[in-house]
Amino acid sequence: MTCTRTEFAPLIALLSALYPERKTDPAMIEAYYAILSDIDIELLKAATLQIAASPETNFFPRAAAIRAAAFALVETASGTPNADDAWDEVMKAIGKFGMYRKPEFSDPLIQKALDGIGGWRTLCMSDESETSYTRDAFKKSFAAMLGRARTDVRMLPQVRAIVARFAGNGPALAAGSSTKRITKGDER
Repeated sequence: MTCTRTEFAPLIALLSALYPERKTDPAMIEAYYAILSDIDIELLKAATLQIAASPETNFFPRAAAIRAAAFALVETASGTPNADDAWDEVMKAIGKFGMYRKPEFSDPLIQKALDGIGGWRTLCMSDESETSYTRDAFKKSFAAMLGRARTDVRMLPQVRAIVARFAGNGPALAAGSSTKRITKGDER
């Protein structure tokens, strides 16, 4: 659910009251609305209050900071594990299920990270002496998967529409771009 301009106005009023030194104007409000309007108004209010309650916030927050805070609240509420928690879940699953029964994990990113390092069976068959290497590889894989998932979820709808138009056209884009290198003295 998105927020309407009518719902959005009190949010800007709240920010203006909290940070009176920052004067708002119609162009600034329109820019904030363009960046935040796809987020539910209650979530925007919660994110704004969370930012305002932080002792580190001494200035009118950027729209990007409010957007990031809103998605961080959703991620926290959904119970998305961090890499350490995900690894702990994998280790418990090895003890519980063994190599021949594949577990279902609390988050699909855990399975994707496992697939990124060779899969469940490969992990179960790895030597104990490789545990620290395997753990580090899993955590890197999980962090990469989580980063991609965050990017996908946080993408603005208008940006997503443009990206969708170009999906699958990577080589065509590269072929049409200039590859001339600029060397010292060539800058103009």
